[in-house]
Amino acid sequence: MTQTGSDNERLISLVERARECEPEGIKAVDGDSGFFRGDSVAQLIQAGVDVCIPDSTTACELHRGMQVGTLAKRCSAVLEYDEDNDSYCCQEGNTLTFRDRRQNGGLEAKRYRAKRSCRGCPRYEKCLVRPDGKPAKAKYKIVTIKERAQELQAAMQRFNDPEHRKRYQRRGSIVEGVFGFIRSVLGYDRWLLRGLERVGAEGMLIALAYQFRTMHVHWAKAGA
Repeated sequence: MTQTGSDNERLISLVERARECEPEGIKAVDGDSGFFRGDSVAQLIQAGVDVCIPDSTTACELHRGMQVGTLAKRCSAVLEYDEDNDSYCCQEGNTLTFRDRRQNGGLEAKRYRAKRSCRGCPRYEKCLVRPDGKPAKAKYKIVTIKERAQELQAAMQRFNDPEHRKRYQRRGSIVEGVFGFIRSVLGYDRWLLRGLERVGAEGMLIALAYQFRTMHVHWAKAGA
């Protein structure tokens, strides 16, 4: 049990708890986009874990039957990096200088902003676009460079593999069915107790109820 508010903050802690029950170690982790956090997924990949967790954009593409990358933000701008000055220069000679660091998609990222206005630039409509492909109303070009972004992009591209997609869909049919049964059939749609220990005990009873039901089905089929 945990008091962490969002699922994406729980991924690493869940894996660590699971390690206690897996003497051979955790070899693969599957989850929905709610558990995606860039740095956590990258950490698992670096540790050699086979991860099948899409980010929200990839999950949307999967649910719509799209090729992964279809909804990704498109930009035709070619930027040349100046390592000595830690800046970028576009094809029209505008320099983008470092502004700040911030979290972006669960990853540490650096932001660079154009020195002069991009309004009136011949490449404006193709360079400054919104995620939906429409022209932006921004005055200055801003780029966000995520650390370990290529590693995560490769992990998302794996969802273009039909077998990887089937694995993700199979996770949903296995896990979501259990939650649906607990809520709809057993009638547990909210916690009745308060406090970690009490909620933990209540959760154990719910799990036992589901397991007893599963065992009964198998016994009935076997004629026991």
